[in-house]
Amino acid sequence: MNFPISEYRRVTYKGLVIDDYLVHPSGEFLNLGCSLQELNLAEVKDAFFRVSYGRPSYNRGYYAVDIGPRNQSGRRTKWKVHRIIFDTFPDMLYKPSPLVREFNLHGLPGEKKHIVTETGKEICVSLSIDHVDRIPSNNQSFNLRLATHVEQNLNRGVVGDSKYKGVSLIPASMASRKSKYWQAQCSVFPQFCKPLYAYFYPHRTPNAEKLAALKYNEFVLENLTKVFGSRLGQQIYDEVAYKNVVMPNEQLTLNL
Repeated sequence: MNFPISEYRRVTYKGLVIDDYLVHPSGEFLNLGCSLQELNLAEVKDAFFRVSYGRPSYNRGYYAVDIGPRNQSGRRTKWKVHRIIFDTFPDMLYKPSPLVREFNLHGLPGEKKHIVTETGKEICVSLSIDHVDRIPSNNQSFNLRLATHVEQNLNRGVVGDSKYKGVSLIPASMASRKSKYWQAQCSVFPQFCKPLYAYFYPHRTPNAEKLAALKYNEFVLENLTKVFGSRLGQQIYDEVAYKNVVMPNEQLTLNL
């Protein structure tokens, strides 16, 4: 046990309380070996043992632990760690995302909500648990916030063959796969805004990939402004959206 026992709480998940496990806001679990009613904390503090996560059990590196109710075969149900922390420590979470605050969205992760933006666009969003630092294994309470799936997607990091988000290396044509170019792409709201593309060719041209990275940043803010207006769009961009970073001294020399 790495923290004072007073800092732990009984595990809560979707309203269900598990009496023989405790959890800390840091994400540390303790197996009590019996229910709290049977436990004398003053006598058996040293008998606690930590629950190991093992390897990530869900897509994209999310962790889970086998501490839920037992099934018919006697095995414990597997629960996602970030959802346990979110449900157990609602008073210790990171501040909600801009859309959640703006439209006063309440509910459980997965619930769908309808909102109407100041630009008159009606959007259906679902609530989501977002890892602020984009690291799914960091399940400390202050790293989790209630957000919408739109904002969680904006906060995701780099995926693909570029070191920048929204940038990919694709063939110049289907007939010529040896020649490639960098493409900047953004389709945050394809139902309201046409997907935005910009091409930087060829891929070996100095700074082409960096130019595409900066263009992606512009595309994201442009999409957000069109859908949510300049004030809220800028707020979402500043607080939530993952932005490509190119050093200021490099930006001065971005020329094709």
